[in-house]
Amino acid sequence: MNKEHVIVDAPAHVIREIARQKLKDNWKGFVIAVFVAELITSVIVSILKFLFPLDISGVLGNDMGYGLQNESAVFLSAIRQANAANSNFSVIASIYTIAVAGAVALGMAHFTLRFLKDKNTDIGNLFFGFTNYLPALGLSLLESFIITIPAFIIGGIIGIFIGVGLLSGSGIAGFLIIILIICFMSYLVYVSLGLAFSEFFLADDLSVGVIGAIKSSWKHMKGNRPGLFGFLLSYFGWAFLAIIGTGFIGLLIHLITGDGLINVILTSAIATIPLYFFTTYLNVGKGVYYKMLVGKIVSEQKFTDMTYSITEDDTGAEKGIDSEDNGFGKTSDEIVDADNENKSEAEAIEHVEAETAEALGEEEKAD
Repeated sequence: MNKEHVIVDAPAHVIREIARQKLKDNWKGFVIAVFVAELITSVIVSILKFLFPLDISGVLGNDMGYGLQNESAVFLSAIRQANAANSNFSVIASIYTIAVAGAVALGMAHFTLRFLKDKNTDIGNLFFGFTNYLPALGLSLLESFIITIPAFIIGGIIGIFIGVGLLSGSGIAGFLIIILIICFMSYLVYVSLGLAFSEFFLADDLSVGVIGAIKSSWKHMKGNRPGLFGFLLSYFGWAFLAIIGTGFIGLLIHLITGDGLINVILTSAIATIPLYFFTTYLNVGKGVYYKMLVGKIVSEQKFTDMTYSITEDDTGAEKGIDSEDNGFGKTSDEIVDADNENKSEAEAIEHVEAETAEALGEEEKAD
């Protein structure tokens, strides 16, 4: 693997175009892989939440709130009503998520890299994270620790300031709350971008280990955070359309099936079909970005006119690619123009040679 620090200067639309070229005639295999990944994670988690919700009414007790101030009693009553209507949390679902999320994420990274290498859509590649479960789990837990622990601390401080602000009615407290929220969001974005390719580095080379994968991602993202952030934002329109489609299908399913387990299963598995295509497009685009990050796809002409080159193809040999796949690091128009110029020069040389030969023949006759 190329360990050189690379600044990815490709525009977002170029990276997405490369992703679409890779996906051409290969959407089906990748979408199926995303569907399987969603079955393992989101669908089963939704079922577990429905079957084993966290019921806090027993914790609060039926007589909780007696003797408390009226506002507190009303608040506890509202919690009970919300819990009775729908619980969106389940201890069992949370444990299951922790157990499988890392393996699925590592497996999807491995699947994406294999797809980019030789368009391999073998569903078995998706289970790479389960066959290497301990590194996958370790990476997932360490990433969660790095992101969530400081986030909880900052969130706790924000909560304290909110409480102080409500009690004192101070404008300064409100201002500090806004500052802390900005710091909180900035931290989450900064760290998340720094760890964005940890799974890719580990999937690409298991020997680097969990710590090595995190360090590699953090190192390679130095100077690339703004570019990756802009690249991810470029998918906003696609995400919006996928969410609208998912919401529409989910509404139809709910109208047909009503509430219940069937609705949960169909909504999780079927209504999210538009999101499967979006996730496929995003994952391949992110894989292309990773390839650029480690120097396996590099620019030759600052990516003008969709010009780029891949330093290794399916066999590891040198290969140049452009928008027409001509292999010369130039656009097709540039090659055509060059060919025309070469033809014109050749015709001019032939014309001069013919005139020279004719002149020499006339001199010989005169002699």
